Amino acid sequence: MKTYSIEPTCKKSTCEVELWRRPADILPTDDSTFRYNWNGPILRRECWWRWGEWTIEIPETEDEIQEFLEQKGFATVTEYLEQHGAETVEEVLLPDEEDDEHVLPPEVECNYCWDGQGEEFNIEQTRNSNLTDDECAELSSEAMRMYADEGMFEQGLEELGWEHYSSIYEIYCTLNVTRQKTEEEKLMEFKDELAANFNLSPETLGGLFEETNCEDTRVENAILTFGSVSVFAVIDDCIPSNEPILCKGIFLQPYLVAASHKKTSVDVIYHLLRRDISSLLEITTKSPSDS
Repeated sequence: MKTYSIEPTCKKSTCEVELWRRPADILPTDDSTFRYNWNGPILRRECWWRWGEWTIEIPETEDEIQEFLEQKGFATVTEYLEQHGAETVEEVLLPDEEDDEHVLPPEVECNYCWDGQGEEFNIEQTRNSNLTDDECAELSSEAMRMYADEGMFEQGLEELGWEHYSSIYEIYCTLNVTRQKTEEEKLMEFKDELAANFNLSPETLGGLFEETNCEDTRVENAILTFGSVSVFAVIDDCIPSNEPILCKGIFLQPYLVAASHKKTSVDVIYHLLRRDISSLLEITTKSPSDS
């Protein structure tokens, strides 16, 4: 899967909307029909947020695409794209960043919405709901009274004859839509950074034990993110085995360089020692006359 993050560019531009309908108005075909073509009025419970973030996964492999098409009721990608008038799946699912009005697709997953700006109720008219402005205002006021003033919340709306139908997110500004890096890409980025840093500063083992913003060292963060097996494989690729490193005026094996650092990692020392065990054996097998 390719994963994208979606964020608004302006604060207080995100509206989380619950759509409530009267059960008699709901038809089996409504899921595939634009809201304006539904029967009856739609009660909107709107909550505005200062900021929010969402992610959406786009199928990439053949198996992922096939599973996606089965869920959507299409036999082929061509059929799906023709139905939506698009050339790629991304074009169907991803919002256009430059538009300033968006309804996020149901495939998005909300990571967070932050700092609610209050709730309100409104009536959305459909093709056959010819309500006057006063009638719409009365329905909205009645819903707010039962929901908030009486403190009955969803139960109050249900007692008024409404049924929760679906929820959507509307965003009224341009967006930042960014493809997230895969774990493999992030690990490769860590490897490239370690290799470059080791060439510049071998006495620090490429800054493995430098603290990050969260006070953990780089290697601790890497192990938490990628696991020790992957991180030690990267270390083996970037830090040569059995090659002494000039550190504090003397040449030391990598495990001794690691041990000399204040914020060192016992796991890293042990791994380097096991890897370079032959250098330790050379030291322990020397006779007094050799020194």
